[in-house]
This record gives sequence, structure tokens and C-alpha cells, in this order.
Amino acid sequence: MLYIIQNTITMKGIFSTENLAVSCILLERERERERERERERERER
Repeated sequence: MLYIIQNTITMKGIFSTENLAVSCILLERERERERERERERERER
């Protein structure tokens, strides 16, 4: 039982709102970089 409780706390840590927010920001930045790369490719053509 104690193991399950500890596991749940760990999972909540992984999926905390702060971590999700950071993940979203990082994903958004990555998408932005992809768009920049696409624009560069278009300019080269």
C-alpha cells in the first residue's frame, strides 16, 4: 500500500502543472524553430 502511495506522489510530480507548462513552452519553441527552418528553405528556392 505504501508503495502505491509513493508511486502516485511520483506520478503527480511528473505530471505536475508546472512541468506541463514548461513542456508546452518547449514544444512551442520547437515548433517556432521548425517554422523558421521552413522559411529558410523557401528563401533558398
